[in-house]
Amino acid sequence: MITKNRIKFIRSLHRKKERIQHQMFIVEGEKPVQELLLAGAHLDSIYYTDALFLKKPETDGELVSSKEMGMISTMKSPPGLLAVCNYLQWKNPDFNSGKYILLDRINDPGNLGTIVRIADWFGIDAIICSTDSVDLYNSKTIQASMGSLFKLPVFYFDLDQFILNLDKNAIVVGADIVGAPLNEFNFPENGFLLMGSESHGIDPRLESVITQKVTISKSGNAESLNVAVAAGILVNKFINA
Repeated sequence: MITKNRIKFIRSLHRKKERIQHQMFIVEGEKPVQELLLAGAHLDSIYYTDALFLKKPETDGELVSSKEMGMISTMKSPPGLLAVCNYLQWKNPDFNSGKYILLDRINDPGNLGTIVRIADWFGIDAIICSTDSVDLYNSKTIQASMGSLFKLPVFYFDLDQFILNLDKNAIVVGADIVGAPLNEFNFPENGFLLMGSESHGIDPRLESVITQKVTISKSGNAESLNVAVAAGILVNKFINA
């Protein structure tokens, strides 16, 4: 039986501050939890409702009532399976080779999760977020990533310092409205694609470290592209360079 203190603790993980403090996060739903298990992540605990247990009697974890699941879930309609997991640990890759996405001040969790999913689909080596970007373990980010968050390394660094520490020949391509048209642009074989915030674009402080700029030319009447949509278009070209 789940205790009141345990319910209180899991509910505290709904907040970023407590997630950081305990280095733990919540994953909900059958498919996301399965992806988490396949990735070999270190689980703290799993909770499931009677309805799920009847469907999958081999489910390993603690049985809770629908009311209790509602108390610990982040969702309006709890899916019946919830896992508490330790933060993912990734080894730093060799950033001087491979293809990476840099994200500056991305503040929408759904957009971050979608970009993680896009990067995983196309085979990007890792994502590097600025420290003031939205939390990777926000429940909306996790849901939007559709399990890709557990397969693709995502790091948080001070982007200024990170880029300065790269090899002097590293190429950083900035997505910018004044860049070269995408259909005329040649991405490097190895390098970084830098995407800015949804509302403000790339921070001016990073202008000096951008090697080249690229833009997605507008043909219709839409005011702008969602940053995740733009990332999908650009990464498709980047990965095939």
